[in-house]
Amino acid sequence: MKRHFCHFGFAFLLFTVLFASRAVANVHFTLSLWHGYDFFYPNASLIVTNPAPVTYHRIESPSGWIWRNAGSDNNGSSGPLADLETLLEECTNGVWKLYLNKDDASETVYYFSVSVSGVGTGEFGDVSILYPEDGSSGLAAEPTFHFTGPDHSPWIDLYVADQAHGLTWYSATIPGSSTNWAPSGPLAPGENLLSVIHRYNGHPGISMTVPTNSAGEPLSGWSSSATLYTYGYSSFNVKSGGSGGGGHRLLAHYSFEDGSIFATDVSGNENHVGSVSSTGGGTRYPTNEPAIGDFSAYFDNNGGAGGGWLNPPTKLLATLAGSFTVSLWVQTTEVYGEDDDWGLFGNAGLVSAFTGPGDNWVVPMAITGSKLAFVTGGFPEHTLHSSVSITNEGLVHVAVTRDRLTGEKRIYINGVLDAEGMGSTELLDSADGLEIGYNNGTGFKGVMDDIQIYSGVLSPAEIAFLYANPGSTVPDAGGSELGEAVDAPELMWTTGGDADWFAQTGETHDGADAAQSGPIDRDQSTWIETTVQGPGTLSFWWNVSSEDDEGFDFVEFTIDETFEAMISGEWGWDYYEVYLEPGTHTLRWTYWKDSEFASGADAAWLDEVRFVPDIEVSLRFSIERSRTPDGEFFLGFPLLEYVSVEAVTSHEIESPNGLFQGSTDGSSSINLASLQEVLDEVEAGVWRLYINRGSASERIYTFTASVTGIEESDLPPVEILSPQLGSTVPPETGFSWTGPSGYTSLFVNSFLSAGGASGGMTNLQPDVMEWTPPNPLVEGTNGLLVSYRFEPFGGAEFTDPVDPFSNPLTSWNYSIDLASRATTRFIVGSGPAVPVTILNPARAGAGISFSLMTESGRSHTVQSATNLSGAVWTDVTNFVGDGGLIQLQLPIGPEPQRFFRVRSQ
Repeated sequence: MKRHFCHFGFAFLLFTVLFASRAVANVHFTLSLWHGYDFFYPNASLIVTNPAPVTYHRIESPSGWIWRNAGSDNNGSSGPLADLETLLEECTNGVWKLYLNKDDASETVYYFSVSVSGVGTGEFGDVSILYPEDGSSGLAAEPTFHFTGPDHSPWIDLYVADQAHGLTWYSATIPGSSTNWAPSGPLAPGENLLSVIHRYNGHPGISMTVPTNSAGEPLSGWSSSATLYTYGYSSFNVKSGGSGGGGHRLLAHYSFEDGSIFATDVSGNENHVGSVSSTGGGTRYPTNEPAIGDFSAYFDNNGGAGGGWLNPPTKLLATLAGSFTVSLWVQTTEVYGEDDDWGLFGNAGLVSAFTGPGDNWVVPMAITGSKLAFVTGGFPEHTLHSSVSITNEGLVHVAVTRDRLTGEKRIYINGVLDAEGMGSTELLDSADGLEIGYNNGTGFKGVMDDIQIYSGVLSPAEIAFLYANPGSTVPDAGGSELGEAVDAPELMWTTGGDADWFAQTGETHDGADAAQSGPIDRDQSTWIETTVQGPGTLSFWWNVSSEDDEGFDFVEFTIDETFEAMISGEWGWDYYEVYLEPGTHTLRWTYWKDSEFASGADAAWLDEVRFVPDIEVSLRFSIERSRTPDGEFFLGFPLLEYVSVEAVTSHEIESPNGLFQGSTDGSSSINLASLQEVLDEVEAGVWRLYINRGSASERIYTFTASVTGIEESDLPPVEILSPQLGSTVPPETGFSWTGPSGYTSLFVNSFLSAGGASGGMTNLQPDVMEWTPPNPLVEGTNGLLVSYRFEPFGGAEFTDPVDPFSNPLTSWNYSIDLASRATTRFIVGSGPAVPVTILNPARAGAGISFSLMTESGRSHTVQSATNLSGAVWTDVTNFVGDGGLIQLQLPIGPEPQRFFRVRSQ
């Protein structure tokens, strides 16, 4: 075995300090004081760009209760206090300390103080979240949050996120005077958390002195600031299929631009106004006082004695029975009753579906006093009133939305959310007529224009668009309510024909809900449709109650416009399954009626739609022991070796707490201190497999894992014997190590630490314990990796992944292996080190500067001392040479003279 020697070279420099110097640095300190609920607590932020951290910098309050590190350690203090007085006393009662490179030989300490004036509990104030209240449930997916807070804060920081995965989140910073905010997109179903933080940057009531060192020298480059924060939280539940961002379809649009009171439906759905009615001398006619275009509709109630109204097709009642949106422009100065009336008696109707047997009626728009009222039947009956008047001289845009799944109702005035409440979730289907301009005996007097009726719930942004763009409409979007009803919300659903399918709970297969065909007349049809990406297996339950089983009235299932199956008569719930080949497929269920008779419920139903794509997955999970120059760690690496589905986004896998993550491109792991911590994470709960994560076609599978029969002795450590960490070796050198026995493979790699090849890499027999690279090592800092692997390891089991409906993967394979590895760093040099030459020493501000020509691959250490007799040399800085010229600028202490030397190794 070769013996390697270390050679040292020294260069000396004497520099005498002739006058005191001013400290040079670049330090910024922010003291933040937080208040929320019954607590106050501090936070310190420390940013230091000069000097660079050799160890770490630290700032701390007089007693050390408030502190923050920056550098190799970035931890800080935390913890609330019950009162502001104790917090301010900690800030102001004594001297703060700033350590530059704490615990290093070059450590310098500076001192400063903090003063506070005019900062009391009233300066913080309180944040109150009015909507949603903490603990509330059943919210729509696109709510508008309402809150109050201190009136002098310049800014409000907002953040809302789902609490299950944190994958759906929105944030914003808005002016401090704001009291509401709507996120830019829909929230995820389930638990969500809203954070509202009022922020006052640069508060003038808190100031800091400039730090000075023990010699009284001030620290240049110092800046400081103070910020006050007041916060509030609300935890709430968003129900699946909530309003906004889900499905909606324009079913009727009356613009009156044809100049006729028998208004044409310009949506293309042919829901034209086929008749008009009047009573008590009331009337209705087109007028040229429009919100948009040339014409609108005028209604007169003969001084309150009568009314005139329009009768849209009754098939729109199916839309108003479920989730819907109604939007229109109105102009009136008439007051009808009192502002807080029920909305059913003596209150004029704008849009009403009240008449008929039963109590499940709906009055989307009535006028109570001077306010807009939205009245729903069912249980409980509920009236929602606008907060502002709509009876004024000008045109007012009004819109209402109902989310049947949650019962949430909303009123918008001129594009802004005005009121919201919760009504019944029942199907509001007892009305037998729809009237525009009349409500239960009371006629409307005034103008209406641009009347739009949508199935589904428009979002706040879409309502604002209708207000800002009179006459425009919102494009149709696939529905989530129908998806929930057929138990396939992951698919995009649309519906059409002469009436829309809708969600209901009266006739189901699963006992919860199902989709029902829309109400149609003779020679009409109604359909529901979605698309899927094959290959895979489609299954569903369907039912029909129609004329007879000879196919006169029937429900038909088609794939890509090709007939697949049909049922007719009193069929009952029936299961159907079909395999779909690769490619995109359009699936449609259509209920058809012929020209003659009707029988039974005259409807079809669809429930429990399942599409299970063919997905084959292979997983490799590695449990690894790793020794590095920074310590020893245990890790877990899940890698998706094969996924049969084409990646639209990415396929990913993660352990129960997210400590181990992987994809088809690689994997990552948190460093853990022991094998037991790895095993605990493996068995901590549910693993998640994402197919095309984040895409519209995303599918999530879950499974669990268990490990038995593995101990730390099954992962013996690798120990690199030569070269030792930090040693210097010649370019032609060999390596030696020890490692586990009985493993199946061994890989060795010699490389440059900064990147690039050096020496080479190879696979060796696992009983080999030394190797000399085929190529000379490159001068400079090098690294060596020695990695053993044992595969397959049979002591672990992963259950079969299933989707939310318990559908398994088509194929699932996994393997587990054990790995033990070690890395080291060393210097490659050629020949003995020689002393460097110090060039151009000069005073540089508060320090000294000089240059030297480095030796490639050598470690150079700059040391200093205050005298040469019995000198104690202290390391100032160190670096690896590259053969080029380097210029150094180093600080000088308060001593009258200081010596410097450069040690080369």
